[in-house]
Amino acid sequence: MKNKTSNALFVVNFVQKVSAPQTHSKRLALLRKMMQNCPNDLTMIEWMQLWKGFYYIVWYEEMRKGGEELIIEMGSTDNGSFLMSGFKALTESWNGIDAFRIDKYMFLIRIMLRNCLRKQINAIGNGEKLFENEIFMNDYRKNIANNVKRNDDDDNENEFDSFSKLKCDVIDYIVSITSKSIGLFLHICDIYLDELKLIIDDVEKITDTDRPNIYYELILPFVKWLAMINDHRQLQSMVENIFNRLANEILLNESFVTRKIIMKRLYETILNLGGSSEYSCTSVHHYRVKILDDYKQKLDELDGKTKNKTKRKVIGLCRRTKRARYEMITKTPFVRSIIPLPLM
Repeated sequence: MKNKTSNALFVVNFVQKVSAPQTHSKRLALLRKMMQNCPNDLTMIEWMQLWKGFYYIVWYEEMRKGGEELIIEMGSTDNGSFLMSGFKALTESWNGIDAFRIDKYMFLIRIMLRNCLRKQINAIGNGEKLFENEIFMNDYRKNIANNVKRNDDDDNENEFDSFSKLKCDVIDYIVSITSKSIGLFLHICDIYLDELKLIIDDVEKITDTDRPNIYYELILPFVKWLAMINDHRQLQSMVENIFNRLANEILLNESFVTRKIIMKRLYETILNLGGSSEYSCTSVHHYRVKILDDYKQKLDELDGKTKNKTKRKVIGLCRRTKRARYEMITKTPFVRSIIPLPLM
């Protein structure tokens, strides 16, 4: 009882202090002190209350006067409960952020997502489960296990039971939580592949043989939610910013073999998602049809079944990653202009 009271007082004192306007240096010192002295046994409700204080920290900060430094320090923490409760708290309050401050919270989401992606990739490489004893993830995993058990008891074959043991369940949690806010989910889709590509190229221990599996595992949560989200705007954003951009832009710098493995595995997973190879174009399955058609065309090109030659030449070596660089492929061929340029 005494411990619960002390935790409640800790949360109240922190929120009251950061809610008052103060200088950047005092706010940064208060944040660092809170991170060092934060109790390990806070409940989910207390973490959500604590995030009201973090919300006001970002609210009062100015990016030109040290706000960027503070946001990077907040989003780069190793505390799993802070990160998981942060995505949930920002989802609930996203629609209440005005146009003058939204850029700060968008930057915070980017840093938090980058941090989670880096930790998730390292966990996959080490064969570990990320945030194994974290309260928000434990509750999420428990709900998934109960849903699978309920389907087994009812003898119902659910097509999503195969996603119950995702290696990157932390990313699945983030996609699940942020999908409740359309604006935040669209922002996640916009930045996800940029951050994923950045981390994969930055982690030195990822070999060329590991890259296809890393890409596949970290795109898999979006494959799962492709069939569970019914909002047209969210579906369109996933198709354009995740699946189409992955095939037409992000993977162009990867090797021929890596591209083929990733796209083939994703194609087969999406194809078997609904239990049938035929989809109705009058429903949300219409978006899956678009992805399947695009991926089928790309795979045919990679297999040499079309006239488009996709084998690319090696044009150099990347100094930072020490990997071969390949020539870019574009759909629009170069056409010499017959109209003379105006004289300056």
